Amino acid sequence: MPVVMLIYFLIPVNAGRAFLSGFFALFMLWGALAWMMDASNHHILSQKISQVFFQHDKYPYLIMMSAFIGALCGGLSALCGSLARWALGKL
Repeated sequence: MPVVMLIYFLIPVNAGRAFLSGFFALFMLWGALAWMMDASNHHILSQKISQVFFQHDKYPYLIMMSAFIGALCGGLSALCGSLARWALGKL
C-alpha cells in the first residue's frame, strides 16, 4: 500500500476522490487476484473456509470479503497520501 500512498502524494487529488479511486482500484485488483488464486486450486480451500465462516458452501462471499478488506486498505492509503500532500503544502 505504500505505492498507493506515494502515487496520491505526488498527484494532486482531493481527499474524497483519492479515497474512492484507491478503494475501487484495489477492490478490483485484490478481487481479481483472489479469484485467480482460488480458481487455480479449484476452490477447495475457500469452500472449506466459507463453511466455517458462513455455514454454507459460498466461496464467492469469502472472495468479496477479502476484496473489501484490501479495498479499505487501498482507499485509506490513498487518503493518507492525499492528506499528507495537503498538510505539507500548508507548511
